[in-house]
Amino acid sequence: MAACSESVTARDGGSELGVREGGVKDTRVGDTRGGDRGVADGPGADLGDGPPAADTIDPTLDSDGDGLPDVFENQFASLDAHKADSDGDGIGDADEDDDKDGLTAAEELAARVALGTMQSGPGPETRDLLVEVDYQVGRAPSKALLDGVAAAYRAVDLVNIDGSRGVNVYFFIDERDLPVANMPSSLGGRGDYLRNHGPKNLKGAHVAKMLHLIFASERPDASSRGGETVGESQRPPADAGVLIYGGNLDKIFPVCGAPSSAAVSVDEALLSTTIHELGHTLQLGHDTSVGGGVNPYNIMATSLPTCDDLKKRTRGVGNTNPALGAIESVGAPRFSTAAAKLMRFDKKLSVEVSQLDDGDDGYEM
Repeated sequence: MAACSESVTARDGGSELGVREGGVKDTRVGDTRGGDRGVADGPGADLGDGPPAADTIDPTLDSDGDGLPDVFENQFASLDAHKADSDGDGIGDADEDDDKDGLTAAEELAARVALGTMQSGPGPETRDLLVEVDYQVGRAPSKALLDGVAAAYRAVDLVNIDGSRGVNVYFFIDERDLPVANMPSSLGGRGDYLRNHGPKNLKGAHVAKMLHLIFASERPDASSRGGETVGESQRPPADAGVLIYGGNLDKIFPVCGAPSSAAVSVDEALLSTTIHELGHTLQLGHDTSVGGGVNPYNIMATSLPTCDDLKKRTRGVGNTNPALGAIESVGAPRFSTAAAKLMRFDKKLSVEVSQLDDGDDGYEM
């Protein structure tokens, strides 16, 4: 696989702009089971069949010895704190991946520990993505940016085991303020950079399952490229990941201003680029004629010949149907339902694999 990026071409004031584009954590709080009981079961106290409230349990108590504390297991209908193999399928609860997001329950528990919370975070009944974030000096991602990325993935049209929808994204900041360094023109050189900045300060069973995202400054030999997803079949997953070129984007945006509507800003471009490139790590290709024509409201679309098309993808201008992607009432990038159905959580680029499927350009829609 070569670098996978997107090319957005929009005409602004008569000039043609070729834009190549490619989420401090978002902890989606979920209710714990146990109702409103304020005390734990004790001798002579019958408080019902449900588990005790999470805040009344010894956080180290593991009744079935499966490596998952009761305070964690009691939050999920699919787990039984008194059975090491709740569903009796021969696989211990800690090693199960019931929600098929590529994370075992033990890895999701480890992520919660790292986030400092046992009452919310990754779990065995929702699709979760863990993302390692590094950034160069001057390129720290804002909270608004990471929240915007997380919102786009929460809106993905996929139903989880617990009945909720979407994908929960959790960001783990690792290396901060790396020296500013232009990305090399060679694919191998960019792979080396990703490998050399693998997890340095992050610990736990979940770390090996993190996507790798680096906010860098520029790639001078490809100045119209705002970001890319890098990987090669001959190299390990550690050499793959996402590079976002904020310096390149600064030189391109804003574009597509009046008279139709406000120009697409640098912040909007950075958000779109990050969402798009992380989509590639889930094996998504671009929105092309494969699906019967390019859908400009899908964040994976890249054939956008006009400013109106760019604003459709960026803000959902003119659209009220969320199945297509971005809608005007929200005004932010979104995945189409067609894209959601193609996401692969068992073959994530930079985690399980180092290249895209389907002819090495991902699954098109």
